[in-house]
Amino acid sequence: MRLGSLLGVVSILTLLGYASCDVTIPPSDPTIDYIGRWNLTQPSQPVGDWSGVAVRATIKGTTAITVQFGINSNVLVNIIVKEASSSFWNESAIIDVALNLTVKSWTSTTPLNSAASYIITIIKRTEAFTGELSFLGFTLSGPSCSIQPTPPPKRAIEFYGDSITCGYGDLGHYPCAFTIYGEDESVAWGYQVANALQADVHVEAWSGKGLVRNYGDPVVPSLEPMPSYWGKTLGNSDKTDTWNFAKWIPNAVVINLGTNDYSTQGGPSQEMFVTGYITFIKRILASYVSSTPPPKIFLACGPMIGNPCCEYVQQAANMTQSTYISLQNILTFPDDYGCDYHPAISGHRKMAQTAVPIIKKVMGW
Repeated sequence: MRLGSLLGVVSILTLLGYASCDVTIPPSDPTIDYIGRWNLTQPSQPVGDWSGVAVRATIKGTTAITVQFGINSNVLVNIIVKEASSSFWNESAIIDVALNLTVKSWTSTTPLNSAASYIITIIKRTEAFTGELSFLGFTLSGPSCSIQPTPPPKRAIEFYGDSITCGYGDLGHYPCAFTIYGEDESVAWGYQVANALQADVHVEAWSGKGLVRNYGDPVVPSLEPMPSYWGKTLGNSDKTDTWNFAKWIPNAVVINLGTNDYSTQGGPSQEMFVTGYITFIKRILASYVSSTPPPKIFLACGPMIGNPCCEYVQQAANMTQSTYISLQNILTFPDDYGCDYHPAISGHRKMAQTAVPIIKKVMGW
């Protein structure tokens, strides 16, 4: 066969998608976005453990993608692959798998259109106590196999909270008990709010943690309430693993704490709780002191607690010029309840629908 004819055949095969490449994209590739708090001290194996930490990349010229992970049998992730018109999604987005990381890799099963660009997002569904997610890179297969920068959102929002913000039991239907398979941060209210506002999101939340007193703790204040985890890159790390607050600065910070402080007898006094909230807000704002303007603070209360807790939260909001968001009495029993009386997805949707217009108004979004 002549060289010209051979090149022609190769060109035709390439156009038809028969010629292919297999390209390995390491975790250190600068076009990969790490959303949430990640420990990047080992570039070949980034680690994150907070609810909703995510990896995001835009790919093109690809018919299949493989994701490599470290193994942790208690960690679950969602892998969302969608065309790159927007990096945001709703509950009807293509969620390819809820992957339990007893395996080292995942490969897409639905062929991708090599002429289109796709955004792949890997989200840790489970919260920090389930362990760490280790990301080891991508392998792309297809005619040209390229990875491109993803246009960053212009907005950023951060959530601090407890089991509600973790999405504890949100996939269940009352009555049910908690399992890791029933928890999905990607459909919890924080992610729903962020998607509705088209904002990147960081979530730092831990089940059972309170602002001053953890769930059922006879000792008040508790030794390690949620604010003691505030400065950590990894929730499970020691206190020397300090997050660099200059790496990512939110426009808004939403805090929903207090449920565990008062859900059992023996909660903190009003003075201790309100003072604790004011101190926590001051610490958060001080960590973003270089931001102009500083982040707006929103304090939410509910839907699993009422007064006097919510009255105290509102008092703290008034004393710090923060915005109060009431989430009380918005759920319908049992339809909006998941496991252990926590909000189901529909309950989280109502929480987000309540919070979004308040945040939009204050932020001018």
